[in-house]
Amino acid sequence: MTLDLYEISLNNADILNFNREFDNLLLQIETENKEETLKQLNVLYSYLPKFIKNCDVDERYKIIINTKQNVFTAYSILDSEDWNQISKNIQTASDTFSKLLTDVNIKNKNQSSINRCYILLNGLQNSVETRDKKIFLIKYRNLLEELNNL
Repeated sequence: MTLDLYEISLNNADILNFNREFDNLLLQIETENKEETLKQLNVLYSYLPKFIKNCDVDERYKIIINTKQNVFTAYSILDSEDWNQISKNIQTASDTFSKLLTDVNIKNKNQSSINRCYILLNGLQNSVETRDKKIFLIKYRNLLEELNNL
């Protein structure tokens, strides 16, 4: 994996930090601490938007990755019940994703899937307002499934 990252001419410091954070993730998994493991997974996932900036992928994919990263950040702090921060992350995800709603280059078949994702993002935000973890998790799973279909 490290060699692949070097091949796409990424910042060397980011690659080294990613490897260090991966080691930290393995340590958290070993301790079986769910909350810390999720936080560490989020740290690792936050490198993806940085890494894909330098890759030859379409803008739609970059927006989806950034959206997922913000949604995962919200999920990773769910156990702390910091609903204000969770809400901010979901709002950032929604703002990022909304760029796809106005993109005229999206084919019609993808447009309905994009619209579903946006509706699911708003539903996830509504679950934050109810402060119900179970509803949040159901809507989170549904959103990720739909995002993965894009």
